[in-house]
Amino acid sequence: MWPVFVMGTLAMCTTQPLHKAFARANRLAVLMARPVESLEAFEQKELQGLLRQDTYDESKFSTEHAAFKAAHNAVFVQLAQHCGGLGGNLFYLDGPNGRTTQSLLAVGMERSQLYTANWYPTTCASLMAPPHSLPECNVAASRAGKALSDDFRRTSFKAVFLDGCGGAVEPLTECIEVLFKTERTLPSSFAIGFTLTDAEPTGRPLADREADVHRAIASACRAADYRFLHVWDEPHLFGVDARTSKRDAGTLTSWHVCTRPHVALGEWSGG
Repeated sequence: MWPVFVMGTLAMCTTQPLHKAFARANRLAVLMARPVESLEAFEQKELQGLLRQDTYDESKFSTEHAAFKAAHNAVFVQLAQHCGGLGGNLFYLDGPNGRTTQSLLAVGMERSQLYTANWYPTTCASLMAPPHSLPECNVAASRAGKALSDDFRRTSFKAVFLDGCGGAVEPLTECIEVLFKTERTLPSSFAIGFTLTDAEPTGRPLADREADVHRAIASACRAADYRFLHVWDEPHLFGVDARTSKRDAGTLTSWHVCTRPHVALGEWSGG
């Protein structure tokens, strides 16, 4: 798992813990992006220490951020329904409490349809244990891009939620690239959601980084003969609550639908 979507999912109720958690996740992403054999001895030790325990703790969310997270889980479910009902597979990132997993199970999703990745072994174990009980083959102990390109390279998804705690664009664009270019069969319509935060080393504005990801999705859609639709432009067309906030403090979540040109809006539910 990478930082921002990195896919973990982190947002603390005070600024200091928030940035500390983001910095930790970003450092972990840098180390995990390199082959283990290329790491210096002190870096390998650092990596082992960072992977020892997931610091993502939803109990520390502010009331506002908890509501923000719940609202976007609801958008995830709604867009999955628009892109073929709830009969397809979903890929997302989750924390040890499994709140996204539980929200999907609550609307009737089968555990076999739910795929996730996490770079913390303890979190993977938690997601495979009751009450979540995700199948072991559906939980990848890695960063999201690697999971999509290796573990789930043949799996088709109706919706993907790249939700995390970092601010870098590259982990997101990596996932977008492998979604379109690996061995999976792409459905006629599918949704992509992603999260970005203020935790970005260069200090580039959040809006600029969001635009970078938009361009990456649009480019991939053109190459694969898909239309690229921004959900927030006309949320009512997708059955999404227009009151859903796109921003909460330093966190932004954006949603998009990729659909073949011949698929009309009213036909989406047929997948």
